Amino acid sequence: ACQSSRAPLRGGDAAAMDQGSHFVEVSQACDLGVEGCFDAWLKEVWVGGGGVPIPPTIIKRGDEQTGKGCIRQVPGCIQEEILEAARGSFVEYRVKSGPFPVSYHRGRVEFRPADEGKTLVVWSCSFTPLFCMGPLVSLIIQQSFGVFLRHLAKTGKKAE
Repeated sequence: ACQSSRAPLRGGDAAAMDQGSHFVEVSQACDLGVEGCFDAWLKEVWVGGGGVPIPPTIIKRGDEQTGKGCIRQVPGCIQEEILEAARGSFVEYRVKSGPFPVSYHRGRVEFRPADEGKTLVVWSCSFTPLFCMGPLVSLIIQQSFGVFLRHLAKTGKKAE
């Protein structure tokens, strides 16, 4: 479900999420509580690759509880780094380097409590594409977030 609720941020760097010229937001309900969902996202999506055939390579391990400081390299030699995180609440990361056609890219994954002990995961991204790449980059980001969040939701169903 693509939406742009732009709810007030809990923790992290709100100003950094407003610096890009484009904004994408994708959300998905997950059958886990916020801490379990956070842990599953870190393990299954950030480290495990979110169901894609080639998982990322961990360049630098971050904090064991939150992932803060972790740097991973995803296919295409793109490096991403977790800048801020609070277990059960949010993760903020950036594209650190690589050939992704953006001059700025900051992502945020929020874990919001929902009914019946579930979690609404809201993945947003503020970015500035290079040249005329805006529509393509927006599509890649929306599709990728959707794949990763559906994988997370399936993981949550298995864990019940």
